[in-house]
Amino acid sequence: KKNFGIFSVDVSEGTSALLQTLRTLTRSPQAAHRLRTPENRTSPGTRVSSLSNRVVLIGSSTGGIDALTEVLLRFPEDCPPTFIVQHTGSSFGDSLVRLLNGRCAASVVAARDATEIGTGMVCVGAGLDAHVRVAKGAALSCRLKTAPPVSGHIPSVDELFKSALPFAKQVIACLLTGMGRDGAAGLLELKKAGARTFVQDEGSSVVYGMPKAAWEMGAAEKRVPITRMADTIFEACGQSVKRNSEIGI
Repeated sequence: KKNFGIFSVDVSEGTSALLQTLRTLTRSPQAAHRLRTPENRTSPGTRVSSLSNRVVLIGSSTGGIDALTEVLLRFPEDCPPTFIVQHTGSSFGDSLVRLLNGRCAASVVAARDATEIGTGMVCVGAGLDAHVRVAKGAALSCRLKTAPPVSGHIPSVDELFKSALPFAKQVIACLLTGMGRDGAAGLLELKKAGARTFVQDEGSSVVYGMPKAAWEMGAAEKRVPITRMADTIFEACGQSVKRNSEIGI
């Protein structure tokens, strides 16, 4: 058994044991039966047909492990810089990052202060004692901010979303399954500032809390099934995801 701070996993059982533990920690038992099996996944070697200056922001909570896996499995290796906040317990983020990085074509890294995040990189903030913010200078970078909880959480999705307001017109922001309201207010501010904004639909959400709050506020332009979220993100980027076989690789 290996201790990850808030849970222990028998590593001899492989990745499946870790994945099941991570799912358990972010799943609502009453709604677990509503999880959808991923469909129509693109292969891990997919690429984007053209690059843009877009930035992708994603917030998720209860049920987020499966939702993020479904979305990121469809991300190509040259995806736009992506920043994610996933609510979870402490001492858990690095385990989630290793899991997602092992399953995705893009490079998934843990949120660390002053780390530059470029094309083909996904920065995940989970299990931290600081808020995750995105800063735009000569390059995009992750900044960690020590502060009290925002919307009841550290790190907070609202804090991530609001940090991108200075360059909102470059942003595609998505709010996935989760309990509460974190991210709803930030998504609304981004939309008003010119960002493209989406929420996961009720049918594919484990808990339709955060997406519902955002939708009822008018913060999202569309509700999207989780199996369509990656495609929706790239359509908003003005990009299309093509399989390697379609671009002669």
